[in-house]
Amino acid sequence: VIIQATFTQTGTGSSSVQGGELRLLGAGTIAGPMTGAAGTQLTFEGPSFSLGASSSVTAAGTVEFAGTGTVAGTYNVSVSTQVYGGIVTFNAPIADLGADLVVDGATLKITTNESFSLTSAEITQGTLSGAGSGDLTVTGSMSWLGGTISGFGALTIASGASLSLSGGGGFIETLNGVKLDNAGTATVSTSGDTF
Repeated sequence: VIIQATFTQTGTGSSSVQGGELRLLGAGTIAGPMTGAAGTQLTFEGPSFSLGASSSVTAAGTVEFAGTGTVAGTYNVSVSTQVYGGIVTFNAPIADLGADLVVDGATLKITTNESFSLTSAEITQGTLSGAGSGDLTVTGSMSWLGGTISGFGALTIASGASLSLSGGGGFIETLNGVKLDNAGTATVSTSGDTF
């Protein structure tokens, strides 16, 4: 289902995605609960959106953001959080970002001091910023093609996990005040060569 209009959900309303995708195109203001069943996708595709303090997003599937917005309510996603373009700011504690995190040409700001464990992460010319000394741990694979990670204590690549970095094609990966703790395998590629 695609809703291409300003979408407002009041505190007495609720939305539940039982199958497929609910895509909200246009400005939106959300209060109250939004839920997604396993295998579903909930997409907030701006250009701007606001999930207020009384909102909650609980999804057993994927949640995608495109555009600029804020999330001030509870957030608990089990599969994947994906951010494409724009700036998305989380202003409240996050129960779970999901097993997979994608930040592609976007900025994801987390204003609370938290740690996250991810099975996989993909950052492509994006910015991921935290607000303190919490850690990011990747237990499977991380692909990082340009961009910045800041505001975390450490980026940990767990034993058996892999980190792929690209130094070619104008991609620059920056850890700003974040320690890289690599217990897995790191591969750096540049101009087609791997070393």
